Amino acid sequence: MEFRNLTPLHAMSFSAVDVPGNEIHVVALKAAYRLEPAQSLDADGDTHRCVLLTGDNAVPLAMADEYEGETGKSSVKWESDLAPFKPKCDVLVRATAHAPHGTPAASWPARVRVFDAGTMVIDKGLRVTGPRSFTKGWRGWKLGEPEPTRAVPVRWEQAYGGTSRVALAQSAKGASTDLELNEVCFTNPLGRGWVEKRFLDRATHKSVVASLCASSIPGPLPKIAEIPAPQIEAWDIPITSLDVAEHSASGLDAKQMKEVVARYATTPVGLGVVGRAWTPRLQFAGTYDETWHKTRWPYHPVDHDFHYWNGAPADQQIEWPAPGLAFELANLAPPEHTLAGFLRARLPGHRALVALRFKSGEIVPLEMKLDTLFIDTEEMRVSATWRAVFPLQPAVRVCEARFELDRHAPLLRMAVPKTTSESEDAWQTT
Repeated sequence: MEFRNLTPLHAMSFSAVDVPGNEIHVVALKAAYRLEPAQSLDADGDTHRCVLLTGDNAVPLAMADEYEGETGKSSVKWESDLAPFKPKCDVLVRATAHAPHGTPAASWPARVRVFDAGTMVIDKGLRVTGPRSFTKGWRGWKLGEPEPTRAVPVRWEQAYGGTSRVALAQSAKGASTDLELNEVCFTNPLGRGWVEKRFLDRATHKSVVASLCASSIPGPLPKIAEIPAPQIEAWDIPITSLDVAEHSASGLDAKQMKEVVARYATTPVGLGVVGRAWTPRLQFAGTYDETWHKTRWPYHPVDHDFHYWNGAPADQQIEWPAPGLAFELANLAPPEHTLAGFLRARLPGHRALVALRFKSGEIVPLEMKLDTLFIDTEEMRVSATWRAVFPLQPAVRVCEARFELDRHAPLLRMAVPKTTSESEDAWQTT
């Protein structure tokens, strides 16, 4: 199949495989918009407008996952756009939470709302705090008061979760530093406020080094009197205590991890990409066991669920939206770019589509689905990825990517003869 990109944006075609093992065609197209202040509030109350970036300013498709810091040990900035299929639309927000009016505060609210054709489909509230810790006293661990601060990055490192690692200290003779305890919070190994029970007993021994952070090298901990606490939590479910969890066994499969997670004290709260190996996302990947290796490899396991490819938190996954999606952010953008901490904008009513020119001569239009919306207030930019999926048969001779800028002058003209030549067909370009 020949692929033609007839847009000023980045698009590509690639092959994938569905669960039964059938090869499929996938087309992905990405548009990015600059968030610019509106000259004045319109009837909808938009404070910003989304300005399409084209040509040299167009944002390319992401070929691989990008991390905020060290690969695999920090929050994912954005994921690869080369997903085979997404059953829902991911709404992701990369932001720093700013205290109201830029004045240091101990805590404050942050909020995301999304509207599809006027209907609110996401309403998510966070409580953000300054740095705070659990301190050990004679009655156990106690959550301290947060210190006032101006801004907190909304990343998984600041949410509930954690890692508990203990290793034998390296001796002068160069003894091994193999980990004797290496447990992670299955819902967020990057966070804070979660500790595996054995860590508190083993970490202070003189013969070991230890760490509660996935990205740090274990070091001596002669005393554990203070443990960092989460700075991001659900607005209506505050975190009040250190979660000392018990992992009675190692090497658990995805189903067993889910059972362990049910005993955790709380759930991490964030706005960005959930790790591919975290619960509950991991469970959608399916069962990769000996039976799969003998009977299905290299194809997906029979219980693979394509929801695995949706990387947003579950409460930020929506049905594929209509053109013109609107969103509101509160205290999630730099104060100088907001109206008292408030930002509201909407995507232009753009549509992405493909024209499938079959070998029979027939031309069939296929509207692409918006399945990833990435709101980045660190860069004051919004990107949208559309995707189309279709089978190899009947055979397509040429697949053309199109992008409709004006809904009042649609690209699609449905009164098209069944068979046309390329010069005579009724497709319009903008």
